[in-house]
Parts: sequence; structure tokens; C-alpha cells
Amino acid sequence: MMPPMPMPSHRDAAGRDVRTDPARRDVRTDAACRDDGVDAARRDVRTDAARRDDGVDAARRDDGFTLLEVLVAFAIAALALGVLFEGAVGGLRSTRVADRTEEALSRAQSHLAAVGQGMPLGPGTQEGDDGGGYRWSVRIRPLRSAVSTSARIVLYAVEVTESWSEGHSSGADTTRSVVLRTERLGVAHGDAS
Repeated sequence: MMPPMPMPSHRDAAGRDVRTDPARRDVRTDAACRDDGVDAARRDVRTDAARRDDGVDAARRDDGFTLLEVLVAFAIAALALGVLFEGAVGGLRSTRVADRTEEALSRAQSHLAAVGQGMPLGPGTQEGDDGGGYRWSVRIRPLRSAVSTSARIVLYAVEVTESWSEGHSSGADTTRSVVLRTERLGVAHGDAS
């Protein structure tokens, strides 16, 4: 049988001889090494690493996550996914509204260009279905008149409205519209030659 290996020792700040047992990872003074087991256990000064390596702590670390920790993690993940989903749906809805608004603006500009060309420039309101869920309306009214030597010239206010309905998941429809306004000079109604 081999003789026991001596424990390495060093002196602490107070000058006492301190021995360290590498197998137990605890620090003992010479006096503690000489005392019986009960007194020595009370005087053991363990390092944090030694406390963490106790059987109970090591077994607890190896157990994995508790059910409560897993449920909390799932709840946090569900909330995060819910926020991401709402953001994505809101982005898609905004894109659809922007596309429909751009289309309505293009249609309203076409109707405004037709005033005085294919559509007579005179007081009144005209409206109709533009297809694709869009409705149009052109309202023309005189603002003021100026007398000319050859004919009576009138300044008309022209307003073109392009509207459409958007259904929501709540079942309520929202009517949106684009309105373009301008002023045009024209011959007084009834004086056209």
C-alpha cells in the first residue's frame, strides 16, 4: 500500500500554515487537520467552486428546465409571435390601402383631364361607376364671371371625387376617397357658340 500523499500547504495572510486538499477542494488550517471530524467539519472554509460541485447542486444543474420555466418561455414566445404577426398584418393592410389610393388618384386625374375635352365644362354634377369597386363624381360650379368683348368668360371650380369601399375583418366597410380640385376658364353656360 502506498503512503498517503501529503497535502500541499502555504501560509495565509496571518502567517498560519494552511493545507489544501485537492480532492475535497476545501481549505484547512493545521489545527483543523489535527482535530477530530466534527470540529474539522465546522471549521471547513469552502470556496464557491467547491460549493457548486456539491452533489445536490450538480444534480440540480443536470435536471434541466422546470415545467414553470418552460411555460414562461412559451408564453414569452407566443407574445413575441403575436406582436410580429400584428405588425405583418398591419403592414399588408397599409400596402393595400396605398395601392388602392394610388389607383384612385390615377383614375381621378383621368376624369379631371376629360373635363372640357370629352365632358362639357358647365355647372352640374356627373357621376358613375368606374369599375374595380371605384365610383367617380365630377362637380362643376361657377365661381365668378368676367365680361369679354366677344363672349362671356366664366371661372369654374371643378372637383373630381374617386371613392371606394374597403371591407375589414370586423365586417364594417370603410369608404375612402380621393378628391382633386382645380379651376378652369370656360364660356358661360348657354353662351357657347
